[in-house]
Formats: sequence, C-alpha cells, structure tokens
Amino acid sequence: MPELAWLQTHVDAKLIRFYVIPPMGWIGCEHDSFVRLAGPGVTPRHCKIWRDPDGYHLRNLAGGHRTLINGKPVHEALLCAGDEIRIGPIRLLFRQIEKAVPGKEASSARGQSSASESAGLVGGRGL
Repeated sequence: MPELAWLQTHVDAKLIRFYVIPPMGWIGCEHDSFVRLAGPGVTPRHCKIWRDPDGYHLRNLAGGHRTLINGKPVHEALLCAGDEIRIGPIRLLFRQIEKAVPGKEASSARGQSSASESAGLVGGRGL
C-alpha cells in the first residue's frame, strides 16, 4: 500500500504539491476542496480522491464534465504513480511512494515528466 501520495503541478515555473491525506478529499472549485481549481469545465466538486487497502482511487462527480486520466475519460479509477489527471484545462500529476520493504528499495513515481499549466490553480493544502 502506498505510504505517501500527492498531486503536483507547475504554476509560473514553481512546483506545487498537494499531499493526499486519507481518508478522502474533494477536487474542484468549491471553497472547501482539498485542491481548489478554477477554469472552464471545473465544477464545485469535480471529483474525489480516497485511499483504501488497494491504493488511491479517483471518481468523477462532475456529471457532464469529464475527468481524464492519461488522456482517457474515466468515471472511477485506481491511480498509479505517474498518472496525469486532467480537470478542465488543469493537469495534475499523481505521485506516490510505497512503504519500504526490508531488502527492497522503496519505489517512487514512474517517469519524471511534469505537468505545467499556469491557468486555473486557486489553492489547496499544498506545500
């Protein structure tokens, strides 16, 4: 099971991370969202992200508005390290670190590409 997970994006060449704190959080333009986004096609509670024993999941709640993972529309999906989540014009990269197992190196996110989109990031619990 992943030990730590976060969503990241770049705004004006600055890396922004939003740590996913279980059990669940909202992503959208609503004021109390875990990650607040603004832009065309972003709804108040666009999607939710949560963790269970299988890992981190994402579910689209936006009705007529899509959530894309790696370019494909999804209703619900189990997230993998390196997945690109697109909500309206905003791209977020899902990253995670697995719990270290004795004798085995801890894995990090696959790939090193970054998501850069300057428009639409409003705020959240980022560091």
